[in-house]
Amino acid sequence: MIQRPIYEGTHSDQLAFPGGKMEESDSDLIHTALRETEEEVGLDPAKVQILGLLSEIYIPPSNFLVLPVVGFVESLPKLIPDPREVADILNPPLSTFFNPALRKEKSIYIPHYDTTIQAPYFDVFGKTLWGATAMMISEFVELSGDLEKWK
Repeated sequence: MIQRPIYEGTHSDQLAFPGGKMEESDSDLIHTALRETEEEVGLDPAKVQILGLLSEIYIPPSNFLVLPVVGFVESLPKLIPDPREVADILNPPLSTFFNPALRKEKSIYIPHYDTTIQAPYFDVFGKTLWGATAMMISEFVELSGDLEKWK
């Protein structure tokens, strides 16, 4: 999981997963996800075992349809953030997302629409993980079932 840098844009300072737009050189969206992850945090695509896909999510402020790709690595290598795209790398334990106490709701200002909404979020190391990324994690938690099998 990454924290985007602060910039003049829709997703400034937000927690997210690496990802981005498909390029002509990408054979498919899985290749896009692996390429973007390598570009943003230096994870070697050859070390990633693809487990599957989650539901597509449309993100209105950036006008993107996102296909979440779930992958697994045997051991986490030293990740190197691309400073243009990543302010920080967070590696919360999977148990974070199974803990109901860390699922909260609060008012979140959305600059793109100049409005504030009540939104669900995960409290990750005191940071707010909400929106499409929280939806992806929620779907993963729901599909994966009991945390005990992931320990």
